[in-house]
Amino acid sequence: MDVRARTIRWFSLSLTVAMVAVAACDKSAPNCETGLCPSGFACNPGSGLCEVLTTPTASTSGLIGRLSAVRLSDGQLGVAAFSSQRGSLVWMRESQGDWQPSFLAGPAASAQEPPAGHTSAAVTDADGLVHIAWRRAGDATLWYGVQGPNGWQREQVAVALPGTVGAALAIGMWQGTPVIAWRGLDIQNVRVAHKVAETWVLETLPPPAALPGEVTAAVDLGRSLALVVMPTGPAIAAYEATRGDLVLAVRSGDVWNVARLAGVDTKTGADQGDVGMPVAATLGPGAELVLAYRDRQNDQVLLTRAKSGVVSHQLVMDGQRADDTHQTLRSDVLGTALSVVVLPTGLAVVAAQNASTMRVQIAAERPAGGFVSYTVPGTLQGWPTLVTQADATAACLWLDLADPAHPGAGRLQRWAVPRGGQ
Repeated sequence: MDVRARTIRWFSLSLTVAMVAVAACDKSAPNCETGLCPSGFACNPGSGLCEVLTTPTASTSGLIGRLSAVRLSDGQLGVAAFSSQRGSLVWMRESQGDWQPSFLAGPAASAQEPPAGHTSAAVTDADGLVHIAWRRAGDATLWYGVQGPNGWQREQVAVALPGTVGAALAIGMWQGTPVIAWRGLDIQNVRVAHKVAETWVLETLPPPAALPGEVTAAVDLGRSLALVVMPTGPAIAAYEATRGDLVLAVRSGDVWNVARLAGVDTKTGADQGDVGMPVAATLGPGAELVLAYRDRQNDQVLLTRAKSGVVSHQLVMDGQRADDTHQTLRSDVLGTALSVVVLPTGLAVVAAQNASTMRVQIAAERPAGGFVSYTVPGTLQGWPTLVTQADATAACLWLDLADPAHPGAGRLQRWAVPRGGQ
C-alpha cells in the first residue's frame, strides 16, 4: 500500500471513530459514557450529556485542604482555597463558566510573604462584599481581608497573639461587621473576635456547665468548630475533646449560653458516644439552627435542628455497607469532612467525606420526609463544601485528587445536587 493510500485509510478510520464517538455521546444522547465523548467534550454523569471541556486554570489546580464557598450578589460563586503550588491563599470568582483568580496572601500575593492560607473561611455581607479570615501556619497568626473597590484590604488580627491560632476557624457577619471564631492553642478553648469600628474586641467562650459528678468543667474545646449568626448574636458549635461531645454556645446580649448538645446525657452524665468532630452549621428559614456532625464510633452523620426551643436529631448517613464478597457488614470511615446547607424550601442537604473510599457522599432531604443519598461522580475526591445557588438548588464543590500532574493535591470541581431529592 503506497503512502497516499495509507493516509486515506488512516483518515477514514479516524473519521469513523470520531463519528462513532459523537453518535455515542453527542449533545442529544440521553446517556453518555466516560471516554466516548469527542475531543473537546467530557461526559457529565449528572446530565448524561457531553459538555464542552474547560481546561482548568493554574489557580484551580494544585489545591489542598478545606474549601470555603459563598454565593455572590450577582448569583455567581466564589471560593477561597489554599494553593499548594503557590503556597498561597487564592480567591476564585466564577465568571462565564470559568474561575477568575486573585491571591490574597502568601508568596503569590507578595514575593516577600511566607506561605499563608492553609485554613480559611469566607462570608458575604449585606452589601455583597466578601470577607475572609485565614491562618498563617508558620507563626500561627490570624488574618482578615475584605474585598473593596480597589482590591483586597488586609490586616493581621492583633488580638490573636502569634503562636496561639489553631487550624479550626470560622467567620460570620454580626451587626454589620465581621466576627471570627478560632481555636486558641494556648488555652485549648474557642476565642471570638468581633470588629467594632476599627478595633477587634476579644472574648473567650466560657466552659459548659459541669456534669453530674464533676468537680470542675475542664474542657478541650474547638478542634472542630462552626459559626452562624442568629438574630440574638453568634452561635458556635464546637467539638469538646475531653469527653467527645458536641457543645453549642449562643450569645444573647452580653452573655454566652454554653451547653453540651450531644454525646452525653446532661442529666446523668452518662457517656453517649464520641460526636462532633467535625461539625458544620447553617441557618434555615426563620433562623432555624441546623448542625451536621459525625458520630465517630458508629461512622454515622447526624443532623440536629433547633427551632423555637425544640431540638430534633436525625440520622442522615450511615457508613455501614454490605460486603457481598465476604458476606459481612463493613463500616466506612464516613464524615471526616462535612458541609450542610438548607434550601429556601427548608430542605437540608449534607455532604460528607468517605475516607475509606475517598469519595464524596450527599444526603438530600425529600419533600415527603427522609433523605435520598448520592455518591458524587468521580474517583479520588476530597474536602466537599456545599453552597446554595441562585436557582435555589445546592451545588457541591470538591477537589479532584486524581490529577497526575499534581499528586497529593486537587483540582476544583463542581456538581449540581438533583433538585428536591429526586
